[in-house]
Amino acid sequence: MYVGENLTFDVRNHLYQGIIYKHLAWFDNKNRAPGVLSNVLSEDIGYLNGLTTEHIAILLEATLTLIIGVILAMVYTWKMGLITLGMFPFITLGGVLMSRLAWKVKPGKSSAGEEINDPYKESNALLSDIIINYRTVIGFGEKNVDYLLSKFDKLLTAPK
Repeated sequence: MYVGENLTFDVRNHLYQGIIYKHLAWFDNKNRAPGVLSNVLSEDIGYLNGLTTEHIAILLEATLTLIIGVILAMVYTWKMGLITLGMFPFITLGGVLMSRLAWKVKPGKSSAGEEINDPYKESNALLSDIIINYRTVIGFGEKNVDYLLSKFDKLLTAPK
């Protein structure tokens, strides 16, 4: 768990430093709105912690258990040890295939590999832009505020 937390912390720091030193025009892209970037920093990088603590620990535990099992089988009865040793490649191949199947489905992707759009991505980007530029939004008048709020409501109808 300690390794996963450190990895997540380091990656977040490097990503944040990279974002800080970008040219101002880089943020004009719709996919780089402050709300989207903060979502990446908070959620997407958090998946690294799960990768290091859950998947690697499970693989390490299974491998060590298999090796210790073969050693114990050899110590107590050599016939069972040979059978276990003969099954070792099949068990390992099955574990590798299962891990590949589990890792193929990533957050934000379907099992077919196509990207799944986050229904809150656009609404988060709009909301963060409104909050960051609230003086400008209010300066354009009540009609502009009503338009932006109705647009925000329309973006939230898909997740409902």
